[in-house]
Amino acid sequence: MLTRRRLIASSAAVVLGGARAARGQDWPQRSLRIIVPFGPGGGADIIGRIVGQSLQEKLGQPVVIENRPGAAGTLGNEAIARAEKDGYTLGIMTAGQIIAAVMNKSLRYDTLTAFDPVSQVATAGLIIVTRPDFPADDVKQLVAAAKANPGKIVFASPGFGATQHLTAELFRQTAGIDVLHVPFRTSPEAIAAVLGKQVDVLFETVSAVLGQVQAGELKALAVTGKDRFPAVP
Repeated sequence: MLTRRRLIASSAAVVLGGARAARGQDWPQRSLRIIVPFGPGGGADIIGRIVGQSLQEKLGQPVVIENRPGAAGTLGNEAIARAEKDGYTLGIMTAGQIIAAVMNKSLRYDTLTAFDPVSQVATAGLIIVTRPDFPADDVKQLVAAAKANPGKIVFASPGFGATQHLTAELFRQTAGIDVLHVPFRTSPEAIAAVLGKQVDVLFETVSAVLGQVQAGELKALAVTGKDRFPAVP
């Protein structure tokens, strides 16, 4: 059975903006906001909206989703970190954003102290997709094509340091291939680049590309992780 939880890629957690925010017994008395550090339509955005809808139903207060894309999620993280410490700003944080704390020494917040972790809400794998006319129907053929054309196959990501980018880099190193990385600002922009034949390959969340795969607009080569996704067997 395909559940909402299995649709979301990598791992995602809810964090509270402003460490040690005050939370009284009468909380909440007004609307909350969830900052999603990526654009609309991506896996983090979808999980943020699922969480927001559930919170709204359970708490009886409006929950506003605020997308703050850019810099592989670190711009949105900064907005979460700088939020008032009143318990009314939540954020969605992915594995790639946590890794950014190690990769990016110029961050204007401390990942270890700027947030109060609330809960892990999803974990899953990514899917490798390409355009329908790309000359590879599985990972073995993709690797062969890349080795036959070093530096010519282009893969997209929703930003340098994003989970999708780091997963693709791990794949590149493991397979021993030379491919070109082109980062975009959001997942929809990266997906559009594949659809428009501007790039060749994309590692992306299943939820973000499932519709295009089922419609035949994108070709799925494989999913990461040890288990198959029922929606893309």
